Amino acid sequence: MDRWRSGLDGFVKTEDVSHVEIASVNFDQWTLTVALRAYAKADQSVLGMIHVVFDQVEGFRLLDEGAMLRFPWKRLSDDGAFVHRIPEGGWLDLERDAGNILPAAGAAEYLIVTQNECVSVIAYAEPAYEWVKSGAANTWTAV
Repeated sequence: MDRWRSGLDGFVKTEDVSHVEIASVNFDQWTLTVALRAYAKADQSVLGMIHVVFDQVEGFRLLDEGAMLRFPWKRLSDDGAFVHRIPEGGWLDLERDAGNILPAAGAAEYLIVTQNECVSVIAYAEPAYEWVKSGAANTWTAV
């Protein structure tokens, strides 16, 4: 099976997943990778890791969800999804309106929502996803 998936369609928590948390954030000048740890509903064991990978990144920020009170992101996560494209009213609009950034045409904002932190990303390409199952060394499954 292909280990990568593109696009946001269908990228939601399954019935087996109770929640996700941010395990790490890595930026290497070309690529931003946010690793999410997924926990089982039944016993809170780790089901695996989900790598959300962004190319063509303009900027990103990680904040505690409590520091994002200006934005109603909690409603977004009610549908079980944890990666969202923010069409308007987010960090990108806030910074653009303040004159702090002037992104080129095609920039979009994406938001990764967890119970503890949120990562806002401004990028020119949709993220790709990689699912790494826990306990299954070198076994890749399409998300």
